Amino acid sequence: IFTLSQDLLCIRGIDDIIQFFNPAFSRVFGYTDDELLTKPLSHFLHPNDKETQKQRVDKEQKKFPILPYSARYQ
Repeated sequence: IFTLSQDLLCIRGIDDIIQFFNPAFSRVFGYTDDELLTKPLSHFLHPNDKETQKQRVDKEQKKFPILPYSARYQ
């Protein structure tokens, strides 16, 4: 289901590096697999969402529960 989904799905590590992503990422954004696996997820964030994402990562590192959220990527 993960690989067949039309939604953009990924798993990222605490270091913000994408560990796994579904084919929708490459199809929608046009990035190669190497680009997606070697750059932090925050690299692809819309500039206006970077501060919010940084706050979420800070909370994760402090072991606070994270609620589902959405962000814009480019």
